Amino acid sequence: MKRIALSFLLFLILVGSAYAISGTTSFKINAYKVGTYDEPHITMEAYDALEANLTTIKSGNQLDLSHYTSNLKNNSEDTSYSVEPYDRHVIFSFHVDGNYNGSFKLSVSIGPLVHSNSDGTVKDSSHVITAYYEMRDTSCVFTSTYKSTGEKGGKASTPTLSPSNITVSDSNPKAFVSKWTISNIQTGKYENWRALGSVGISIDRISYKTAADTPERNGLYMADVTITLEAI
Repeated sequence: MKRIALSFLLFLILVGSAYAISGTTSFKINAYKVGTYDEPHITMEAYDALEANLTTIKSGNQLDLSHYTSNLKNNSEDTSYSVEPYDRHVIFSFHVDGNYNGSFKLSVSIGPLVHSNSDGTVKDSSHVITAYYEMRDTSCVFTSTYKSTGEKGGKASTPTLSPSNITVSDSNPKAFVSKWTISNIQTGKYENWRALGSVGISIDRISYKTAADTPERNGLYMADVTITLEAI
Protein backbone atom coordinates (compact mmCIF):
# COMPACT_ATOMS: atom_id res chain seq x y z
CA MET A 1 0.00 0.00 0.00
CA LYS A 2 1.54 3.30 -1.13
CA ARG A 3 1.05 6.22 1.21
CA ILE A 4 1.85 9.91 0.84
CA ALA A 5 1.16 12.32 3.69
CA LEU A 6 1.34 16.11 3.96
CA SER A 7 1.00 17.83 7.34
CA PHE A 8 0.59 21.53 7.90
CA LEU A 9 -0.90 23.98 10.39
CA LEU A 10 -3.63 26.49 9.82
CA PHE A 11 -3.90 29.19 12.44
CA LEU A 12 -5.34 32.55 13.36
CA ILE A 13 -4.26 35.30 15.77
CA LEU A 14 -7.11 36.80 17.75
CA VAL A 15 -5.79 39.94 19.41
CA GLY A 16 -2.87 42.32 19.75
CA SER A 17 -1.61 42.30 16.16
CA ALA A 18 -0.89 45.36 13.99
CA TYR A 19 -0.20 45.18 10.28
CA ALA A 20 1.86 47.68 8.29
CA ILE A 21 0.67 48.89 4.89
CA SER A 22 3.25 49.29 2.17
CA GLY A 23 3.03 51.79 -0.67
CA THR A 24 4.24 49.26 -3.23
CA THR A 25 3.05 45.79 -4.14
CA SER A 26 4.92 42.92 -5.71
CA PHE A 27 3.45 39.64 -6.80
CA LYS A 28 4.33 36.36 -8.47
CA ILE A 29 2.32 34.61 -11.18
CA ASN A 30 2.15 30.84 -10.82
CA ALA A 31 0.78 28.29 -13.28
CA TYR A 32 0.50 24.54 -13.54
CA LYS A 33 2.30 22.52 -16.20
CA VAL A 34 1.25 18.92 -16.68
CA GLY A 35 4.26 16.62 -17.10
CA THR A 36 4.45 13.47 -19.19
CA TYR A 37 5.97 10.27 -17.86
CA ASP A 38 6.98 6.90 -19.30
CA GLU A 39 6.68 5.12 -15.95
CA PRO A 40 4.08 5.01 -13.16
CA HIS A 41 3.85 8.39 -11.47
CA ILE A 42 1.73 9.96 -8.73
CA THR A 43 2.10 13.19 -6.74
CA MET A 44 -0.02 15.08 -4.24
CA GLU A 45 0.14 18.82 -3.50
CA ALA A 46 -1.90 21.32 -1.49
CA TYR A 47 -2.35 24.99 -2.35
CA ASP A 48 -3.11 28.12 -0.34
CA ALA A 49 -6.52 29.37 -1.53
CA LEU A 50 -6.76 32.39 0.77
CA GLU A 51 -5.42 34.78 -1.86
CA ALA A 52 -5.98 32.55 -4.90
CA ASN A 53 -2.27 32.74 -5.70
CA LEU A 54 -1.62 29.00 -6.17
CA THR A 55 1.15 29.01 -3.56
CA THR A 56 2.14 25.44 -2.73
CA ILE A 57 1.79 24.40 0.90
CA LYS A 58 4.74 22.35 2.11
CA SER A 59 4.79 20.01 5.09
CA GLY A 60 5.15 22.11 8.24
CA ASN A 61 3.83 25.30 6.62
CA GLN A 62 1.23 27.50 8.28
CA LEU A 63 -1.77 29.32 6.84
CA ASP A 64 -2.44 32.55 8.69
CA LEU A 65 -6.17 33.20 8.84
CA SER A 66 -5.84 36.38 10.90
CA HIS A 67 -6.50 38.77 8.01
CA TYR A 68 -9.62 36.87 6.93
CA THR A 69 -11.58 36.21 10.13
CA SER A 70 -14.30 38.74 9.28
CA ASN A 71 -15.00 36.79 6.09
CA LEU A 72 -14.55 33.35 7.60
CA LYS A 73 -16.83 33.62 10.62
CA ASN A 74 -20.33 32.18 10.32
CA ASN A 75 -22.96 34.67 9.26
CA SER A 76 -25.21 34.44 12.30
CA GLU A 77 -24.91 34.13 16.06
CA ASP A 78 -26.90 30.92 16.27
CA THR A 79 -25.76 27.34 15.67
CA SER A 80 -26.10 27.42 11.89
CA TYR A 81 -23.07 27.51 9.63
CA SER A 82 -22.50 28.52 6.05
CA VAL A 83 -19.52 28.63 3.73
CA GLU A 84 -21.39 30.82 1.30
CA PRO A 85 -20.16 32.56 -0.72
CA TYR A 86 -17.65 29.75 -1.06
CA ASP A 87 -14.93 31.85 -2.67
CA ARG A 88 -14.72 33.85 0.58
CA HIS A 89 -14.49 30.75 2.79
CA VAL A 90 -12.23 28.34 0.91
CA ILE A 91 -8.79 28.15 2.56
CA PHE A 92 -6.91 25.42 0.71
CA SER A 93 -7.20 23.01 -2.20
CA PHE A 94 -5.38 19.86 -3.27
CA HIS A 95 -4.30 18.16 -6.51
CA VAL A 96 -3.42 14.51 -7.01
CA ASP A 97 -1.69 13.87 -10.34
CA GLY A 98 -1.21 10.31 -11.59
CA ASN A 99 -1.01 8.29 -14.78
CA TYR A 100 -1.90 4.67 -14.02
CA ASN A 101 -4.81 2.43 -13.02
CA GLY A 102 -5.78 1.92 -9.40
CA SER A 103 -8.08 2.79 -6.55
CA PHE A 104 -7.12 5.72 -4.36
CA LYS A 105 -8.19 7.24 -1.05
CA LEU A 106 -7.43 10.79 0.09
CA SER A 107 -8.08 11.75 3.72
CA VAL A 108 -8.05 15.28 5.14
CA SER A 109 -7.85 15.18 8.94
CA ILE A 110 -8.44 18.45 10.81
CA GLY A 111 -7.81 18.95 14.51
CA PRO A 112 -9.34 21.54 16.83
CA LEU A 113 -8.52 25.24 16.70
CA VAL A 114 -6.93 25.17 20.12
CA HIS A 115 -5.22 27.86 22.23
CA SER A 116 -1.55 27.39 21.41
CA ASN A 117 1.95 28.69 21.98
CA SER A 118 3.97 30.15 19.12
CA ASP A 119 6.00 26.93 18.83
CA GLY A 120 2.83 24.96 18.10
CA THR A 121 2.44 23.34 21.51
CA VAL A 122 -0.96 23.49 23.18
CA LYS A 123 -1.36 26.26 25.76
CA ASP A 124 -4.78 25.23 27.10
CA SER A 125 -6.64 22.29 25.58
CA SER A 126 -9.95 23.46 27.07
CA HIS A 127 -9.85 26.65 24.98
CA VAL A 128 -11.19 25.64 21.56
CA ILE A 129 -12.81 27.74 18.84
CA THR A 130 -15.44 25.70 17.04
CA ALA A 131 -15.01 25.50 13.27
CA TYR A 132 -17.20 24.06 10.53
CA TYR A 133 -15.64 22.75 7.30
CA GLU A 134 -16.94 21.63 3.93
CA MET A 135 -15.06 19.85 1.16
CA ARG A 136 -16.17 20.79 -2.34
CA ASP A 137 -15.08 20.71 -5.98
CA THR A 138 -14.06 17.04 -5.82
CA SER A 139 -13.47 15.70 -9.32
CA CYS A 140 -11.17 13.47 -11.33
CA VAL A 141 -10.44 14.06 -15.01
CA PHE A 142 -7.87 13.15 -17.63
CA THR A 143 -5.70 16.13 -18.52
CA SER A 144 -5.84 15.28 -22.23
CA THR A 145 -9.60 15.84 -22.38
CA TYR A 146 -10.60 17.36 -19.01
CA LYS A 147 -13.27 14.66 -18.94
CA SER A 148 -13.66 11.39 -17.07
CA THR A 149 -12.57 9.49 -20.21
CA GLY A 150 -9.11 10.04 -21.66
CA GLU A 151 -7.96 10.11 -25.28
CA LYS A 152 -6.41 6.65 -24.92
CA GLY A 153 -9.49 5.07 -23.30
CA GLY A 154 -8.71 5.54 -19.62
CA LYS A 155 -11.69 5.98 -17.32
CA ALA A 156 -12.01 7.86 -14.03
CA SER A 157 -14.85 7.30 -11.59
CA THR A 158 -16.62 10.20 -9.96
CA PRO A 159 -14.98 10.62 -6.52
CA THR A 160 -17.08 9.62 -3.53
CA LEU A 161 -16.90 11.85 -0.47
CA SER A 162 -17.84 11.00 3.10
CA PRO A 163 -18.65 13.12 4.98
CA SER A 164 -19.08 16.31 2.98
CA ASN A 165 -18.93 18.51 6.09
CA ILE A 166 -17.47 18.28 9.60
CA THR A 167 -17.64 20.38 12.76
CA VAL A 168 -14.60 20.32 15.05
CA SER A 169 -15.62 21.58 18.48
CA ASP A 170 -13.51 19.57 20.94
CA SER A 171 -10.15 17.82 21.15
CA ASN A 172 -11.08 15.10 18.67
CA PRO A 173 -9.94 15.63 15.06
CA LYS A 174 -12.31 14.75 12.22
CA ALA A 175 -11.65 13.81 8.63
CA PHE A 176 -12.97 13.96 5.08
CA VAL A 177 -12.39 10.86 2.94
CA SER A 178 -12.53 10.94 -0.86
CA LYS A 179 -12.14 7.80 -3.01
CA TRP A 180 -11.88 7.26 -6.77
CA THR A 181 -10.84 4.58 -9.27
CA ILE A 182 -8.86 4.81 -12.50
CA SER A 183 -9.31 1.99 -15.03
CA ASN A 184 -8.89 1.03 -18.70
CA ILE A 185 -5.40 2.51 -19.10
CA GLN A 186 -3.66 -0.03 -21.31
CA THR A 187 -0.80 -2.10 -19.94
CA GLY A 188 2.50 -0.32 -20.58
CA LYS A 189 0.70 2.93 -21.42
CA TYR A 190 0.39 5.94 -19.16
CA GLU A 191 -2.31 8.57 -19.31
CA ASN A 192 -2.28 11.64 -17.08
CA TRP A 193 -5.22 12.21 -14.75
CA ARG A 194 -5.87 14.71 -11.98
CA ALA A 195 -8.08 14.51 -8.87
CA LEU A 196 -9.08 17.80 -7.22
CA GLY A 197 -10.81 19.14 -4.15
CA SER A 198 -10.99 22.14 -1.83
CA VAL A 199 -11.89 22.87 1.79
CA GLY A 200 -13.80 25.87 3.15
CA ILE A 201 -14.14 26.98 6.78
CA SER A 202 -16.79 28.77 8.82
CA ILE A 203 -15.49 29.90 12.22
CA ASP A 204 -18.05 29.87 15.03
CA ARG A 205 -18.79 33.50 15.88
CA ILE A 206 -19.78 32.85 19.52
CA SER A 207 -16.70 30.84 20.56
CA TYR A 208 -14.48 33.28 18.64
CA LYS A 209 -16.03 36.22 20.55
CA THR A 210 -15.60 34.37 23.86
CA ALA A 211 -11.90 33.91 23.12
CA ALA A 212 -11.53 37.55 22.09
CA ASP A 213 -13.41 38.93 25.12
CA THR A 214 -11.74 36.77 27.76
CA PRO A 215 -8.16 37.87 28.56
CA GLU A 216 -6.94 34.41 29.52
CA ARG A 217 -8.23 33.06 26.22
CA ASN A 218 -6.59 35.71 24.03
CA GLY A 219 -3.76 34.73 21.74
CA LEU A 220 -2.91 32.20 19.10
CA TYR A 221 -5.21 29.38 18.01
CA MET A 222 -3.87 26.59 15.81
CA ALA A 223 -5.27 23.48 14.14
CA ASP A 224 -3.30 20.54 12.76
CA VAL A 225 -4.23 19.47 9.23
CA THR A 226 -2.95 16.24 7.67
CA ILE A 227 -3.67 15.21 4.08
CA THR A 228 -2.97 11.55 3.36
CA LEU A 229 -3.11 9.78 -0.01
CA GLU A 230 -3.24 5.99 -0.21
CA ALA A 231 -3.41 3.45 -3.02
CA ILE A 232 -5.98 0.91 -1.85
